[in-house]
Amino acid sequence: MQDSFLTLGILCVLLLTLAAFVLIAKRQSRQQSHHLQILLFDKRFALYQAARTMIDGLLLQKTVPEDAVASFKRASASAPFLLDDSLARDLDELAKCALSIQKLRDELTPILGTNERMTIASRLTAENTWISTLAESLEGRFARYLKV
Repeated sequence: MQDSFLTLGILCVLLLTLAAFVLIAKRQSRQQSHHLQILLFDKRFALYQAARTMIDGLLLQKTVPEDAVASFKRASASAPFLLDDSLARDLDELAKCALSIQKLRDELTPILGTNERMTIASRLTAENTWISTLAESLEGRFARYLKV
């Protein structure tokens, strides 16, 4: 009789130990999942901030500081892995557009001919219109990625 109680006691201790391990494993899994969500949020938010800085610089200040461009390039390098294809493509296009605008503005300054100025001005207007459209939709498009 004592042997059966001893066996039953050992079995209960083993089952409780196993249950404790399962609970600990589940808790660690949830913590790791939450930690990953926070890391993704941080990367996506940094990308959003860099994009907003680029857009604001292009539309409001008419220039973008080099450190803002560098910050955007660093953040946007991982965009294909963090965002949907459409948004990643638009952010890539934003970088190209920013370079194009800077180049067009640099070309516009020394040009005195009216036809050349008009051509460059119309290209600048088209680029600015595209950036304005992106600016209006950027927050909404990032919203689903900026949740923890």
